[in-house]
Amino acid sequence: MPDPSSLIDLLKARHDEFELLKRRTPIAIYGSFYRDRRGDLVRLRDYLRGHGYAARISEDLDDGTGSEIPSIRDRELSERLIDESTAHIFVMPRRRPEESDTLIQSVSMELERLCTLIECGAKQKQPIAVFFEEGLMDRERWGFGGVCRGLLARQTTWTVGEFEHIEDIFAEARSFCMQALWEQEGVE
Repeated sequence: MPDPSSLIDLLKARHDEFELLKRRTPIAIYGSFYRDRRGDLVRLRDYLRGHGYAARISEDLDDGTGSEIPSIRDRELSERLIDESTAHIFVMPRRRPEESDTLIQSVSMELERLCTLIECGAKQKQPIAVFFEEGLMDRERWGFGGVCRGLLARQTTWTVGEFEHIEDIFAEARSFCMQALWEQEGVE
């Protein structure tokens, strides 16, 4: 029978390794920064950080060295977030009446860019989660277009969920992060 103290030491060492892996593995969060939507992304990021994950949004990478033109700086930060991250969470909001028609344009472009980089071999396959706001998939309302629907429909390994309030996805996003780390470390 194994020595109980050595088993406890082994479990503690494995736990410590996992906590270090959580802090070292960059997890990107993409979504809309329009008005109060930014707050949703910050709350999700902070929730995951509170559980030890290295979650970040594009503005976390803004060190002031990019372009002075805001739209170019946004693109540069988006590119860095995709390039420097190894797991990806996309938060797709539903357009509300007072919001821009282009509300999800940036986040859907980021999703497509990541998929293209993976498909052409410029980036290795990485875990992806897509959470969409309730009603976004309704064809009768303003929501996902056919190309984005097709992209989601073809994916069998992605985590896909729906939310009414951002807090609705916290537990599932945390579970996704844990699974992403296991996959990257080859743990089944």
